[in-house]
Amino acid sequence: MMNKKIQLRVLDNKVYLISIPIIFLAIILMAKLAENIQNTSNQTMFIICFGSIITGAGYFWIKRMAKLFTFTFSSDSLIINSEEDKVYYIPYNQIKNYNIYYLVIKKMGFMIRIKSNKNHYYWICPKNFDNRQNSDDQDFIKIYKYFNMLLLNKKETYQDTFLKF
Repeated sequence: MMNKKIQLRVLDNKVYLISIPIIFLAIILMAKLAENIQNTSNQTMFIICFGSIITGAGYFWIKRMAKLFTFTFSSDSLIINSEEDKVYYIPYNQIKNYNIYYLVIKKMGFMIRIKSNKNHYYWICPKNFDNRQNSDDQDFIKIYKYFNMLLLNKKETYQDTFLKF
């Protein structure tokens, strides 16, 4: 298994963490405004329209902020390069555990988490809905197989549960 490369679109963790409270506040605003509408038909239309606007804005935000990363599985380490020339070098013997799982029932993408001796790493990989390709689904399977071939410790932690929530 020498130098297997996979290129993924990855969402910055800060963007992900900032978007959660913004979306939460937008949903609260939507609920407060919908309370003031007396007619239930109009209330339903308002909720659908406002929810669509929130979803569309979130989609364009994620699309704009996603960056390309190259995951290289060499014989002794995982090397991750970003398009901003940021390089992560993680030797396999320093990986304590990892997890890879889908986000929102396979529809939004997937997340990779690695805990090494020194750091925690998270990569959120959203799907590209403009140009949907089979490679979006195949990337998850390839990375999952590579981690399984390395015989690393797969473990679900409380951080995984929190991030799924």
